[in-house]
Amino acid sequence: MLVGRNLRPVLIVGVVAILLLSGIFSVSAMSASRAGTSVWTSEARVSSSPSRAATLPSSAVGTIPVGSFPDAVAADGDNGYVYVVNSDSNNVSVINGSTDKVAGSIIVPASPHSVAVDSANGYVYVPSYYFGNVSVISGSTDKVVGSIKVGTWPLGLAVDAANGYVYVANQYDSNVSVIDGSTNKIVGSIPVGSSPEDVAVDPANDYVYVTNTGSMNVSVINGSTDKVVGAIPVGSSPDGVAVDGATGIVYVVDSGSNNVSMIYALTDAVVGSIRVGSGPSYVAVDAANGYVYVTNTGSKNVSVINGSTERVVGAIPVGDEPTGVAADGDNGYVYVANYVSDNVSVIFVTFSVKFTTIPATCGSISLDGTAYTDGESAQASLGSDAVSALACSGYTLESLSGSGGVTVSSGKATVSGAGGITATFVVIPPPKYTIAFTTDPATCGTITFNGTKYTDGQSVQAVAGSYPVSAQACPGYSLASLTGSSGVPLTSGTANVTGAGGVTANFTNRSSSIPPTTNSTSPSNGFLGLSGDTGYYVLGGVGAAAVAAIAGVLFARRTRSKPPERSTPPSGSVEPPPSGPP
Repeated sequence: MLVGRNLRPVLIVGVVAILLLSGIFSVSAMSASRAGTSVWTSEARVSSSPSRAATLPSSAVGTIPVGSFPDAVAADGDNGYVYVVNSDSNNVSVINGSTDKVAGSIIVPASPHSVAVDSANGYVYVPSYYFGNVSVISGSTDKVVGSIKVGTWPLGLAVDAANGYVYVANQYDSNVSVIDGSTNKIVGSIPVGSSPEDVAVDPANDYVYVTNTGSMNVSVINGSTDKVVGAIPVGSSPDGVAVDGATGIVYVVDSGSNNVSMIYALTDAVVGSIRVGSGPSYVAVDAANGYVYVTNTGSKNVSVINGSTERVVGAIPVGDEPTGVAADGDNGYVYVANYVSDNVSVIFVTFSVKFTTIPATCGSISLDGTAYTDGESAQASLGSDAVSALACSGYTLESLSGSGGVTVSSGKATVSGAGGITATFVVIPPPKYTIAFTTDPATCGTITFNGTKYTDGQSVQAVAGSYPVSAQACPGYSLASLTGSSGVPLTSGTANVTGAGGVTANFTNRSSSIPPTTNSTSPSNGFLGLSGDTGYYVLGGVGAAAVAAIAGVLFARRTRSKPPERSTPPSGSVEPPPSGPP
């Protein structure tokens, strides 16, 4: 838990004497409404700022005046209140986390130095350095309801939510007092190293870590047995300590060497060191985003460490001598107690996120409910927010991605640093319709659609438009008709696709269309170029006439060349000799 720094002994002794003489150990009156004043008002989580390009804010978001010499701070996530210990004015300022205004103050014994909240029982514990006790404050009434005697010079303390115990580091006694939170009574004491300063609990393994300034190490206590199970050497003058329950890393502020040692809780070994500012004091982990905040009293700023990369991503100026620090994961704010400035800085860490759409003139990107167009930017807080993209008319979202310190997944943008979000849109493709092809007979011919041939039963997907279409018959067949149906009307060899439909080609058998010769009235090319059998009839007639003519000629010739026939004389007569010379 976060604690304060050692006060000036003379000043404290004087204040204690005055308090003892006047008998003041009461709770100050607080208004019923817990109203107060402040110079700071809360801001939205994501603020549009196209011209702002810084990866971290150049200063704290605002400040809240509190008591004198504020030393430590703790945030109660359950009731939304923040408690600030004022070591000089001996009281605790109560800040309303939703308005960041002081709602009142609670007087406690002299020299308070740290504060811890037990969300389970609603108690707030504040140790008194010089009186050696711990005041118990009811978080519901903001009244001191008890006082527990512990060791000498109690400083840091922490609550173990697993067993309900409160561990208090007693600097002078070099031990840790154990308080049962259910009874608010001491149940034990655990020896640790020299000059214990601060305490933190790891909820994952129920171990307790105690920084020992004198012996420059960290004592490890088993919260189940309340026994020391190890001591881990760290840097010079270890001071504040905090645990990241998600990663199991224990952060130890080495105030004498200006760095932060990292211990891996599972092995209790130092796994690294991070250089921070001058005079580091205390440390807090924001469980919501895994970031680590270290107050630097010498450089008057807060180092911001990315818990994922273990690197310092920025330094935020705050007040004079910042000491205690607490992160409120519920509202995203970090509270820093400025010891000399008598106020609390409220930090709201943001990063610049640039938005890009492709094409640039199309669509928008929404982050945490606010829409941005191409080229715009915004300051986004650490953590995750809803992200989406809206396409322009005729386009659809192809991808939504992050870059730099921004990752996008499952509708969430996780911001861990400066970066960008890009939405890529593509033209919505036109709908495609199924075109089915049919030939009759089914095994005959093809249909050519847009240059590709299809047979019966095949189909193709096509967008709306006009396509050339034709049909080819198989051998012995001829095309009788080519028609379209439903969303595919045909006109002059063109298929005009407007929806799903079909193209049908009907073929006929040529041989089955020739009638018998005797009944034929259809002209056909026959012998001698005459239709049907006419050529053959003419040939036959000509042949017959030729034969008759030839027969007539031969007969005439034979008749002319035959001698005249002699007559036969009567029997016994003598034929006279022929006339003429002998």
